[in-house]
Amino acid sequence: MLPTVRRDGALRGMTLDDAARPSGRLLLRAVEGMERPLFVLDGDWRFRYVNPAGARVLARTVPQLLGRDIWAEFPEAVGGPFDELYRRVRATGESGSTEAWFAPLDTWFRADAFLTDAGLVVTYDDVTVRRRNEEEWASAVAARE
Repeated sequence: MLPTVRRDGALRGMTLDDAARPSGRLLLRAVEGMERPLFVLDGDWRFRYVNPAGARVLARTVPQLLGRDIWAEFPEAVGGPFDELYRRVRATGESGSTEAWFAPLDTWFRADAFLTDAGLVVTYDDVTVRRRNEEEWASAVAARE
């Protein structure tokens, strides 16, 4: 039964669960429009989804990443903190995060990862400016002492 709108504005034929569950199309538009970079990796470590902000920060386009193996695209990450995070989250099912320097992109990243039925979801931020400011502050404090 399709929901209908009653005179008081309430929806008839729709449960609270239905009302709280946005459509896939709405979610896709929201994630595509996010400024926060995001990607989803399948069980074979291939990019299943990348939002435009995610591709931009990784210095690629969405078509250049979709279906590609993350470790083939970014071999410098193998054995590093991001590799460790993604494998730990996949193995344990527990969400996690890390912050590390990624030399090929000359960038400090903070990555948050969690496992879903869709795959391993990773959101990340370029924290280079903050890290440089912290280093400058620490150097200034050390110079004063």
